Amino acid sequence: MKQLLTSILGRLRSLQTPALTPTPITDADDARDKAIAAVTAPLERVLGRNDLTSEVRSDVEKALRNVRRLYRLQKDDREQRRPVVLDVKPSEVTVSSIDEELVRHVIAHIEAHMQDTDYSVTQLSSAVGMTRGHLYKKLMAITGKSPLDIIRTIKTARGKSLLDQGRTNISEVSRMVGLSAKQFTNYFKETYHTTPSDYLRHLNDTTRRQMANADNSMLAISPTQQSL
Repeated sequence: MKQLLTSILGRLRSLQTPALTPTPITDADDARDKAIAAVTAPLERVLGRNDLTSEVRSDVEKALRNVRRLYRLQKDDREQRRPVVLDVKPSEVTVSSIDEELVRHVIAHIEAHMQDTDYSVTQLSSAVGMTRGHLYKKLMAITGKSPLDIIRTIKTARGKSLLDQGRTNISEVSRMVGLSAKQFTNYFKETYHTTPSDYLRHLNDTTRRQMANADNSMLAISPTQQSL
């Protein structure tokens, strides 16, 4: 029995490492886990015997506690040294007030130059006091869109708003947002998955249906209700 305990305790001592010595996280960690498990197994088998004296049982229990404590310490040390992986979803990202102010400034400057056909990212970055590269990184981080994409998005959205308000000349609408008719059509299709012409036809059809429904409703009023 003493020889068994001596062998086990010797293996236990060989597994101990200085607490302040950093070690890389490699396959050696897995090997250490297996080695510690190999130590605890015979200790647990010894505790299962009925012929142990109280002194021997106490020694074995103490050794087993030491092994498990060593395992916990080494596991905690590995976890502390393991690189942290952040999985942040876009909906969880909080935009600071400074970022909000930047986006508002960007939108306001684009809207102020809505009809400028030569408006560029260089002009926008100069207006907000940033280099093109810095503005690109900031807007990508905040909105997920590049400065050029934001310019196109705002111009296209304004064009759609004009169509919704009753403008029917696509070339005129394109000029009002500083784009050629071809550019406006391409950007509109990319954004809304239909062309401005098809969108206008849809609006007209919807308007005609609404007017027809209104007419039918008027015709359905009874003579008594009409006299009222």
